[in-house]
Amino acid sequence: MKTVKITSKGQMTLPKEFRDALGVSEGDQLILVRKGKQVILQSAKEFQKRVEELERQFEKEALEAGLTKEDYESIQNDRSDYTDEYMKRLKEGE
Repeated sequence: MKTVKITSKGQMTLPKEFRDALGVSEGDQLILVRKGKQVILQSAKEFQKRVEELERQFEKEALEAGLTKEDYESIQNDRSDYTDEYMKRLKEGE
């Protein structure tokens, strides 16, 4: 457990052991998720990797279940628009 101070600008320094554990360095982005009164930090790069893994798994299972490639691509395009908007909002800090 570590304690950090919040500056007047709302900033804090993430201790090195936490940066190392997350695999992040200067300039990298983090995703913050609030769960009640707790905040969970995740590397944006790792989050994106996980999303891509899930997409590959979903495609495989959808095609195995009988969905046509065209139907899958249509669903994927709709989902991609939503994901792009979500990631844009994350980057803008909404």
